[in-house]
Amino acid sequence: MTIQNRNLTPNEVTEGVKPNMDYHVVHVLEFAAAGSDTTYPVGMLLAYNTATDKWVPWVDGGSNGTGTVSGIVGPRPHDALAAGETLGNVALQGKFDFVALSSAAGDNAATLAAALREPEVREKGLIIENLSLTQ
Repeated sequence: MTIQNRNLTPNEVTEGVKPNMDYHVVHVLEFAAAGSDTTYPVGMLLAYNTATDKWVPWVDGGSNGTGTVSGIVGPRPHDALAAGETLGNVALQGKFDFVALSSAAGDNAATLAAALREPEVREKGLIIENLSLTQ
């Protein structure tokens, strides 16, 4: 198994940062193969798949941990590969503006807000501002 090492800048927290994102803890972690070559944008919600022990895009109602927001792509986009794991930056703690966040599936604001209001999101140190905009 070869892990691709791409765009790793855990100390460059200002490069490519979206406005209204305050990264407190960023780690270089292992992403699962994406099924196709794709780029995960800054602000995309991530989950930790407990079956594969790899980071994947968050999925509404997902199993094996994929339905729980555990991190956010940042401070740079992540280039995922169709086949093979990659290493990339995951923000595990920080303060983020709701309007700057997204999901891989393009879920609507109400779905994203519901997932981000779960108590474990705040317990992990992901503080989401402006959730009140999506009553």
